Amino acid sequence: MAKGNSMTDQILDVLREEIVNCRYDANELITEGEISARFQVSKTPAREALNYLCQEGLVEKLPHRGYLVKGFTARDLENLFQFRCILESAAVEQTVRLASDREIATVSRLAERRVAPGDPEPYLQYSRLNVEFHLALAQLGR
Repeated sequence: MAKGNSMTDQILDVLREEIVNCRYDANELITEGEISARFQVSKTPAREALNYLCQEGLVEKLPHRGYLVKGFTARDLENLFQFRCILESAAVEQTVRLASDREIATVSRLAERRVAPGDPEPYLQYSRLNVEFHLALAQLGR
């Protein structure tokens, strides 16, 4: 992942969020030219951001064509959720051992928050709530 607040980092953050929140369809083609025009930058930061997304497995580079947004099969998602359950179970066990009752209550309140019905960007809001909860859980697990 890129660090800092460079133009590449800014583009990367926006594109990653858009891909994860399904603003791009699976198998949709993204080009360096499209991204550089959209963000009004040269092709270099666009290319760098797209290459980071390749490393993260969110897009695949197609030489002389662009970058293909990767789709996920049902099996891919099943494997991801199984792995996530293993990690989250371990994180909860660690948190219960190390955190105070007050700290656990705070994380419990975070877990109870929901996306408001009618939210114009439900995927984005859910993602933010999810990240906030998991960061708090990780912090308590030290």
